[in-house]
Amino acid sequence: MNVQIGNSEKQLWALIHSKGILHSDVQYLYRKIRASYERVLLNNYTYAELQDVEYSLWKLHYKHIDEFRKIVKRNSGDVESNKSGISQTGVEQRRNNDPFKLFKLFLSEASEFYQNLIVKLRKNSGVSEEALLHKKGWIFTSTEPEIKLKCKYLCHRCLVCMGDLARYKEQCENPETQNHNWSVAATHYLEATRIWPNSGNPQNQVNVSYLFHKVYLSSTFFFNATVSLSVCSWLYWQHISAMNSLLYTTV
Repeated sequence: MNVQIGNSEKQLWALIHSKGILHSDVQYLYRKIRASYERVLLNNYTYAELQDVEYSLWKLHYKHIDEFRKIVKRNSGDVESNKSGISQTGVEQRRNNDPFKLFKLFLSEASEFYQNLIVKLRKNSGVSEEALLHKKGWIFTSTEPEIKLKCKYLCHRCLVCMGDLARYKEQCENPETQNHNWSVAATHYLEATRIWPNSGNPQNQVNVSYLFHKVYLSSTFFFNATVSLSVCSWLYWQHISAMNSLLYTTV
């Protein structure tokens, strides 16, 4: 499966360079690869394997984001100069193919994908229907620790990605303002922290948002929280590794 996805991604990058990110063939293949990654995440793989797959899924999205940014930047300088001499039909066509508009649509679609993935992951892992409906709570019907671990980790990562996507969308919609509204992004980051408290990544992303907003006191707090949690998380996994080594040597 992973080899097939890798080959499809190579084909996708070749298509992006030959036809551009806006081409329908590129979008079709992107969605196909995204669905393949989703199937892998919903199957019974190990925690370590899922970390790699989740990271590759985010890289797939970020590659598109990077390409869209290049196009938006390239086209923003040409808008005024190209206005004159275009027919009404041409103007309408330009609007429908506006990279800026398509970039925002891509960010919204990607965020919806991650939101739906969270629901699928929780359902797949035996989270109660009540918890699913309220999007809160982690009452598992499954008693396997590995399943709980994978579900919480992946949902936490989905929320961090949704926070990043919300941040990019806010910057895209309000490129000129100095006072961005980071409330949507911050909500996703804080929910990620609630699910996976030992991760410093959501706090780091909140810190980035506050730095953009120039709220230095809050930024300093979240930076310290990031460092503290990263150290605690490292110590925790070192402890688990040591305990496992001890158990294996005493058996």
